[in-house]
Amino acid sequence: MIGDKEMTAWKVEERNQIFTRSLDLLGIGDRTGFLRHVNPAFVKAMGWSEAELTSRPLLEFVHPDDRPGVMVRFQQMTAGTPAMDFDVRTQCKDGSFVSFAWTATADQESGLFYACGRDNAARRRVEEQLRQLSRAVEHSPSSVVITDAHGAIEHVN
Repeated sequence: MIGDKEMTAWKVEERNQIFTRSLDLLGIGDRTGFLRHVNPAFVKAMGWSEAELTSRPLLEFVHPDDRPGVMVRFQQMTAGTPAMDFDVRTQCKDGSFVSFAWTATADQESGLFYACGRDNAARRRVEEQLRQLSRAVEHSPSSVVITDAHGAIEHVN
């Protein structure tokens, strides 16, 4: 029979698997603006080691043009409002910037924040393709009628 201590250790290890195996960037930071822990996907995407990512203020990795917005989100988050799906260009070790869509929430008691980021390059490509398609339809010399599955007209250029 498994004792309470062994069961607790097993549950903790099981829970840690989502942090280490996630393909999304996961990070835990503090109210001073430093990351405390990052997962392997974070390290892989950014090219920095965990030690490098946790030894400098998080804001140093953010594109200068995005810093004011990040500061506003950080203040809102630490005041109790989760930060949902905001884009931040983040500097990789090779000097390039990658845009990530972030969601983050803070724990008021501990002062820690928990963030999840995803490379949104694929989403941006799809959005651009949709914009191009929309422009093509709007500027087409031929009539374009878009209907739903039941034949109801949804759009006419």
